[in-house]
Amino acid sequence: MKPIKSLKGKRIALLGLGISQIDYVIGKENGKEWDEVWGINSACSVFNLDRLFMMDPASRFLDSDDAGKQTLVMRKMLPEIKIPVYTCELDKRVPKATLFPIEEVANATQCAYFNNTVAYALGFAMWNEVESIDLFGIDFSYRNDLHFAEAHQLFQFFL
Repeated sequence: MKPIKSLKGKRIALLGLGISQIDYVIGKENGKEWDEVWGINSACSVFNLDRLFMMDPASRFLDSDDAGKQTLVMRKMLPEIKIPVYTCELDKRVPKATLFPIEEVANATQCAYFNNTVAYALGFAMWNEVESIDLFGIDFSYRNDLHFAEAHQLFQFFL
């Protein structure tokens, strides 16, 4: 895969599942605009996205209940979604699934430490030379085990 030339210099909003996603809504209500809006996992069920990042295999959503509360909505969305879904493996049940270009991104960013889906999306943004990326909802945590999966530094890139 090659970088997407049309992304160079663009302004991106990245939407996660945390409470600060409301800041994106407030920004939109107040006239803020982005060239593209990208989402993490089930953000696709609420927001009009241009790209989705789902670094879990589709089978986690389609074949098990391992994705918790996201499971049912993702089962409904993934077979019908019309935007690129960047993921770790292809699944014929998700026609828009696209393998994440991990080797290209890691080489271009000189970074191989991608510990969650947000870090992958940020690496993708850097690889595509976007101008800016605003983060919303990236403050996701688990109510019963606060910061369980987000305990590590989100990313560390050096240009």
